[in-house]
Amino acid sequence: MDWVEAILAGESPEACRVLASAWTNRSSGSAPASRPENIIQFPEPELSLRAAEESATYGLQAKSRPLNGTLDFQVFDSPASMEAALRCRLGEGNSARILAPYARPWKTRPTRNGTRDGNPHDLPPQLKDIVIPYQQDDETKTWAKIWNFVPRNGSDYSVYIQGREGSRMHTDPLCEVGCPYTVRGFDWDYVGILWFSDLVRLEARWFADPKHIHETGFSTLTSKARNERDPDGLHHRNLREAVAQCYRILLTRPIRGIYLWFEDKATQKYVESAI
Repeated sequence: MDWVEAILAGESPEACRVLASAWTNRSSGSAPASRPENIIQFPEPELSLRAAEESATYGLQAKSRPLNGTLDFQVFDSPASMEAALRCRLGEGNSARILAPYARPWKTRPTRNGTRDGNPHDLPPQLKDIVIPYQQDDETKTWAKIWNFVPRNGSDYSVYIQGREGSRMHTDPLCEVGCPYTVRGFDWDYVGILWFSDLVRLEARWFADPKHIHETGFSTLTSKARNERDPDGLHHRNLREAVAQCYRILLTRPIRGIYLWFEDKATQKYVESAI
């Protein structure tokens, strides 16, 4: 959390790297990074007596996968390679989710009668909400996903939050991209985040670009920022903090690992330099 706050505050990479040493297994030299003295060492998890009795009663086998004190942090060249890595983690028995801020329009949003486009999962790639071209083996390919699908006239939110049986999310937890609204207050073992151009690192500071922000809740802020010439003006600052809050939510969802893909390479360079 301290590292996330330092990143979003635009602290120097040197200061961020000190904070990152608490949860990464990397170091600048050949010697392993030492853990700061103020890190609390939790005991290995043990099965409580009551839990053990209940497990025996119902024939359940308690499972524990203690954390190793580090966070698996990786940056990927394409969203496709990021998704492939997340699928490996799913295959190992972990939970995983792909997340993004409000940097793409919700084209597949259901209408009031719930009939728009039928099931958006079945749309051609170019008609989905998030469409990203990438290069692989000297060939241009397309990675495409929809935003959270909300059936029943846009009221049955349990589908994408719980992944109920019978839903696409139950079959494939990576078939949709979750926004901050849908993942606030929930945790996953691994998350993959699409870091778009709504919040970019430009000339040693953060800049929220109004033309890449499509959240209706920010419409007033976004409109005021668009009409403000000064990128350091009040409306730009307010919009920047609102967008930073989106990333604050997304960056704190993982328990075991966080995978990132950056649309803006300067932003990627800054974040990588802070590890």
